Amino acid sequence: MAMKTTFILAAMIATSALCQAQLIALQSVHSQTYLAACDGCSSGTGVTLAFAHVDNSGPSYTHWTQTPVAGIITSFKCEYNNKFLAVCNQCTPGSAYPDVAAVHVDTNKDVWAQYVQITVDADKGHMAFQSLYNGKLLSYCFQCNSRAVYEHQVYFHVDRPSSNADIPTYSRWIIKKL
Repeated sequence: MAMKTTFILAAMIATSALCQAQLIALQSVHSQTYLAACDGCSSGTGVTLAFAHVDNSGPSYTHWTQTPVAGIITSFKCEYNNKFLAVCNQCTPGSAYPDVAAVHVDTNKDVWAQYVQITVDADKGHMAFQSLYNGKLLSYCFQCNSRAVYEHQVYFHVDRPSSNADIPTYSRWIIKKL
């Protein structure tokens, strides 16, 4: 019972940062580049995909409205096309992994557009985002799609380790308020 109570208290504390929608950019800890919506960046797909290929947070396609869904559950709506970041299964031919990050759904009401926000290293501002759809972490992936224009695509392909400290750098993000 004590373990469950501790988890609930930790979730309540983490929730305080998610009380309101906020305009942000997400910077990859691994590559130092920003998560961005990218149209036409992979042949054979009709959806806008997410890449981490932009060096600064200036363009609108790197701007996201982070919106609380419930408790520590959050979503990301791109300012560029007003669509939500979501898991897209089997959407990119030539990909190393089936669940790509796409910016293509109109609502955050479904689990493929919802994420648990995980504090990995509070001192450094490192966060991770675990999909409610497949349980995997939003992660940078270098050269994982042979048909992509850029080498820095984003997937949901990394399992969450038992310790948050063991979450790899390519699954860590820094929230930059705009």
